[in-house]
Amino acid sequence: HGVNPNEPDYSMDSHMICVMFAGYDPETRREDLVYLAVNTYWEPLRLTLPSFSDKRLSWKIAVNTGDPGSNFFPKEERPDAKGSILMKERSVILFDASGATMI
Repeated sequence: HGVNPNEPDYSMDSHMICVMFAGYDPETRREDLVYLAVNTYWEPLRLTLPSFSDKRLSWKIAVNTGDPGSNFFPKEERPDAKGSILMKERSVILFDASGATMI
């Protein structure tokens, strides 16, 4: 992924790379999704997050190296991230969408 989901940018002047990891735990019947975004540019970049067809899922910020107040957010204090987010220069954000119970 690049600044937009499912649109990798392989050009020489690309400054953003993202990867999504997905897993399902059959014992707990829960989906675990993680989206890792890396801005290598010296300027902020706007990142568009992947959307979900399952409305029980939403992105939360687990780690944000560009946040001056806190880089790590405990599970119960993770801020919501919807649509798009402005990433600080040379920063990494780890988004989590864990928790939907599958039927």
